[in-house]
Amino acid sequence: MVAGGCSYAWDALRPLPDAGVVAPVDVVPIVDVGAPQDDAGPTTMDAGTPDAGSVVDVPRDVASDRVEAAVLDGATVDAVVDVPRTLGPDATSADAGAVDAGPCVGASCPCAPSTPAGWCAVGRACVGGACTTVPLAGALVITEIQNNPDTARDNDGEWFEVYNPAASAVDLRDLHVHGSATERFTIGSTQPVLVPARGYAVLAYSQDTMVNGGVTAVYAYGSAMTLGNTGTDTIELRGADDATVIHTVTYDTTAASGWPNVAGRSKALRPSSVDPAVTAMPASWCVGDPMYGAGGYGTPGAVNVCM
Repeated sequence: MVAGGCSYAWDALRPLPDAGVVAPVDVVPIVDVGAPQDDAGPTTMDAGTPDAGSVVDVPRDVASDRVEAAVLDGATVDAVVDVPRTLGPDATSADAGAVDAGPCVGASCPCAPSTPAGWCAVGRACVGGACTTVPLAGALVITEIQNNPDTARDNDGEWFEVYNPAASAVDLRDLHVHGSATERFTIGSTQPVLVPARGYAVLAYSQDTMVNGGVTAVYAYGSAMTLGNTGTDTIELRGADDATVIHTVTYDTTAASGWPNVAGRSKALRPSSVDPAVTAMPASWCVGDPMYGAGGYGTPGAVNVCM
């Protein structure tokens, strides 16, 4: 139809479906969740209807995966929302909010017959799963001495061995060792210096197996001590107080003394004599065997064998 020379697009004037009252647009308030965090999960949460335009702080404790509830109409809500954590296949904790950190290791852990479940210091023994004070005397026994090596330079190849009679590992840190005259040293380390339960450990002049004759040592005392090849010499173990004696051996290198004294071979305490009460007797010691490392004789770090 033409009216006054103008045409109309009648379809454009037709009302759209459901036209009429315009529905109000919901205004979503700004939610401030603080600084972005890795794997923080959702950054908004339905905490009711806050005041329009207000800022809702949602503090998050990332370490425990717990999200504090929002602020409702100006009032703080103390409720806590637990966010489940997915544990790995090796997790052993029944608490979904806990992270399995692996076995407990260290002096503060419950002790057990073997590491890495925990250990005790010298003068303490594992009793009922806890480190309990025991007499220091006899807590360690000196069982082997290599004072006169012949396959390594004399000082470099010197070492002595200690035995731990306890049923749990012992940490040697803070042990004091005295020699003749003014020779002495204290075992200090940032890492444990362990002697296995009913096992042996070697303390040596050097830990370098290329120069010490092939001996594996848990600690190197260096020039703080030398083991004499003439006359008598002493090795004495003391507790952390540097006063309580744990064990002492004074050996004699003279033929008349009855002490074993063969160059290149250790002085070995007989396996049947691992008792501090008899270690002062020359007859309790023998010439070490078999060959170790670069050609010395003895059993550093293991049960003694007599030649």
